[in-house]
Amino acid sequence: MLQGSNGAARPLAGGQSLIPLMNLGLAQPDLIVDLAGVAELRRVEEERDYLFIGATVTHAQIEDRKLPETTLGMLRYVAGCIASRGVRNRGTIGGNLVHADPAADWPAALIALGADARIVGASGQRTVPTSELVREAFSTALQSAELLEGIRIPKLSQTARWSHYRVRRAANALPDAIAAVVLDPERHFCRVVLSGGRRIPRDLPEIARQLTRSHAGDSAFTFDLKGATEVLIRNGFGDDAVEAQIYATALSRAIKRALDQ
Repeated sequence: MLQGSNGAARPLAGGQSLIPLMNLGLAQPDLIVDLAGVAELRRVEEERDYLFIGATVTHAQIEDRKLPETTLGMLRYVAGCIASRGVRNRGTIGGNLVHADPAADWPAALIALGADARIVGASGQRTVPTSELVREAFSTALQSAELLEGIRIPKLSQTARWSHYRVRRAANALPDAIAAVVLDPERHFCRVVLSGGRRIPRDLPEIARQLTRSHAGDSAFTFDLKGATEVLIRNGFGDDAVEAQIYATALSRAIKRALDQ
């Protein structure tokens, strides 16, 4: 159905992103393809080193511990941060990811975890790192006749540390900044991701390397807020020092929270 629509169709999962866009007139698809009956998109499979979560698994299922615990609580925490319980009951992890809203929680968290997106279409199956899936705000690497089948997430070791921190101006407001940190020394893995506001998720390898070196040397990690603000401005996070400092503050607090675990 998607392939025969010439790009005029949109898939519908939980509807928590598409329906509001339609209400605002920002999306006007000629055809809506309901995915609710596709059992393959709801499956959850635990592998030796990975957990596969189907694209239409809801935030509430993750929040309510309906899935194997393989990330030391990170997935459950992020799911519980999303909107209201009503939204979490219907909204899906895949829909949140491919909607590619810079203020969405799952893209930054999944990139920080090093997850891959499994994509299916008429031409077959392919795998794309989540860090390459979101190309710009509300735009992904998915083609018009492709679907996100699910997300493959590496398991964290028992020595891993993580955090997910958001800066918001009001309790019910969208985040101005989101910072996600995963440090797993046993797997030699560290990733620091920043997003929110109008900025799509971006991996910050320089800060991840500093964090790794500090942890390996058993020394305190020092965060230079002023220096980080200048770096973030150069990397497109913030049009001015005030906006960049919001991102830098989220980053600083996320790193501190991860190290304090």
